[in-house]
Amino acid sequence: MKSVFRLGLFCVVVCLVTSVAMGTSLKDVLREAESKDPGVRYLAIGKLAEHQDKKALEAVIGALNDPDGSVRWAAVDSLGKSNQVDSVQPLIDFLRTGPDEQRHLALSALTKLDDNRAGPAMIDFITAN
Repeated sequence: MKSVFRLGLFCVVVCLVTSVAMGTSLKDVLREAESKDPGVRYLAIGKLAEHQDKKALEAVIGALNDPDGSVRWAAVDSLGKSNQVDSVQPLIDFLRTGPDEQRHLALSALTKLDDNRAGPAMIDFITAN
């Protein structure tokens, strides 16, 4: 639980400290999602959730493999809020193979999507943990 609190606190600090003017166009936000700064990537992934676009979804899915934990958290959260059918399989894969300390986030996101394909993976995760 401490690690989740620390991650949340880190995300708040990143949001407050980052003084980068975030773009609003999809093109700008996609560029920001590729930034070297994890704080900028984190904010960009959150913004991409607002775009119902294939390129935005692909960028969010790609962020599941980001080296920074806060960016991965933002990606999982964004996919859970997306209500897009293409979000389900990447979340299932993350639930099965993601970092142990973040897999529970994928479980929560999958419950929001209400897709029957997630059921077996969710049951496996719950019974194994």
